[in-house]
Amino acid sequence: MTEPRDPDTIQEDIRETRDALADTVEALEHKTDVKGRAEERIADTKERIGAAADDMASKAQQAVPPPAWDGAMRVRDEVRRRPAVAIGIAVLLLGLLLLRRRGDDES
Repeated sequence: MTEPRDPDTIQEDIRETRDALADTVEALEHKTDVKGRAEERIADTKERIGAAADDMASKAQQAVPPPAWDGAMRVRDEVRRRPAVAIGIAVLLLGLLLLRRRGDDES
């Protein structure tokens, strides 16, 4: 037969068992939370992409002379403010390029 146990020891065993069970339930909950895990991965990926973009922008800025960089930033800001104008200019330039190539082919 087993010896009678001290009530304090029994209470401590119960607390430890509850803590272990709570940890297990929490781990299972996290593992089955597919949406939450997907959102975490998306956030991590966005953070990595943002850091890589910042790094690339910094390298580009160092490689380009300051006046050219300032001009590129002004163009970027203008395109963001008025995308329709930028698209119109791009279409016009493409049309001119195609007309020029067509003229070269005919001669």
